[in-house]
Amino acid sequence: MEEAVRRYEERLRARIAEYSIRAMSNAKWRKVLKSLAEFAPLRAYVKLLLDAEERHIGLYSALDSGGAEPYGVTAIADNVVFGCGSVLYKEIEYLSIPFSIVQKRYNREEVLEPRSRLQPIDGLTEELAKLGKLLIEENQNDIRIFGYK
Repeated sequence: MEEAVRRYEERLRARIAEYSIRAMSNAKWRKVLKSLAEFAPLRAYVKLLLDAEERHIGLYSALDSGGAEPYGVTAIADNVVFGCGSVLYKEIEYLSIPFSIVQKRYNREEVLEPRSRLQPIDGLTEELAKLGKLLIEENQNDIRIFGYK
């Protein structure tokens, strides 16, 4: 087990070394995730340095869930995010918040037309700007907060 962890850490360090900018610390990630969860219930995706695909995470405050943890909630700890598997902040390449979410729909065995719904993100960029200097890119599909660039 220790050998596997050591090899993973080596691969992670090598991947981090490929980037010229390290934009986020653990403290910044905690502030960003907490701010996003308090802003509105959001669906986001996290792209990890050593993963090929993005992972879904849900960002909710305790108020949105009636005080109970909703299914898929992302817990924010000192150096790790839970809810998409345990993820160290230093593993996050970027966090993507899509403007709209496509929901798959089914009626028993029948696959229905997917439904798209907009996320409540008006003013989100301004809210994130209050947190300090962040590496943020906005395009026609999403807002991305980069850990590395």
